[in-house]
Amino acid sequence: MNKTKFSLLFVLIFALAIAGCQKREEVKPDPQPQPQPAPAVEAVVTTTVVEVEKVAQPIPDYTFKPVKFAFRKATLTKRAQDALRSNAQFLVENPSLNIVVSGFCDDRGSVAFNMKLGLNRANAVKKYYVSRGIKADRIKTVSYGKDKKYFISKGKRPKDRAVNRRAETRLALNQS
Repeated sequence: MNKTKFSLLFVLIFALAIAGCQKREEVKPDPQPQPQPAPAVEAVVTTTVVEVEKVAQPIPDYTFKPVKFAFRKATLTKRAQDALRSNAQFLVENPSLNIVVSGFCDDRGSVAFNMKLGLNRANAVKKYYVSRGIKADRIKTVSYGKDKKYFISKGKRPKDRAVNRRAETRLALNQS
């Protein structure tokens, strides 16, 4: 992701440099002077520079720790709280970052039940972050329920199902 932003920044700076270095033809004035249009290029350059500055703000490198849940539960264990504590500290230190907390379930139970359970898991994580000083408006929650395309393991053994009962935190795409 950082390489992509760096590449975009490089291309924008390169384009601005080329635009500023182009030769302009010398125009001989007509016998009757014509009014000059307002310099529109200057406004475009100013807008582009503002966008480059916004893109240039680095996003810190951090891997959020996921948390696991017991079967049919949305309660944070002590182990889950320990994992979320370091995530919360990172978010406190980076108040401009927004996040999405996603809740997941294993393959047992109805679609409706698991969508609700996944949302309850995501909201439990959000509630924990808010209790650690993260503003609620920085946190979005979503449930993927038992959608198999998000399964870490497709096995039917208890340990396979357990890894799918989780909540994950990631940076939101729309950072302010």
